[in-house]
Amino acid sequence: MQTQETGKNQKYFSTFQTIRRVSTEEGFLRLYRGLSTPLCTVALTNAVTFGVYGMAARRWGNSSVADVARNGAFAGLVRSFVISPIEVVKIQQQIHPSRGLRDIAREVMNVAGWKGFTRGFTATLTREPVAFCCYFSSFEILTKGQKDNNLWVFFAGGIAGICSWVTTYPQDVIKSRVQGDGWGTKARYSGPLHCLKVTVEQAGLSVLYRGFGSTTYRAFIVNAVILCVYNSIMKWA
Repeated sequence: MQTQETGKNQKYFSTFQTIRRVSTEEGFLRLYRGLSTPLCTVALTNAVTFGVYGMAARRWGNSSVADVARNGAFAGLVRSFVISPIEVVKIQQQIHPSRGLRDIAREVMNVAGWKGFTRGFTATLTREPVAFCCYFSSFEILTKGQKDNNLWVFFAGGIAGICSWVTTYPQDVIKSRVQGDGWGTKARYSGPLHCLKVTVEQAGLSVLYRGFGSTTYRAFIVNAVILCVYNSIMKWA
């Protein structure tokens, strides 16, 4: 939904309409295209995020919400360098579903060299620190004095996940469009700012929250589980 063309060529308008159309036209399994990339890398990205957050907490302190927010922002900053090249491959694979992970990575390398994997990095850098600042600080606020209540921790983790996306979803839309753009003469955007200008001119500001509903469904469940497990591990540590 984020990377499709606007105007008369637009095919997808809402989460459930997109699911129905993709399932009908391309088969249900098409909803899982691009899955191999996050499956291969989710452990790495989460290890970096929580590992850096933990190191920052030990070095700089973690006693206040401001400390938590700072440590989260730093974790997001470091995570940007890891997640950006991964998402170039993932989004290209989603746009070209008939091509495999290796084929996409090889094409990026052949067409643009190592620099191709940095496409969208600036937009990623505006997303990740803000997202994880909100992520960890909102979880800390919601669970203060309640960390032994597993049901509440689960709920708070889901809300923290949504908070991280509310504040950064427009950046993610622009990042996805830039990373999913064509190469060479097929490229539509010269960079994130040009992409933002063209996108808003063509479809209005509302396009910056296109697909937000489906993201919040996923964010709640995924982050509820992640932060509930994280909280349990930290109590044992």
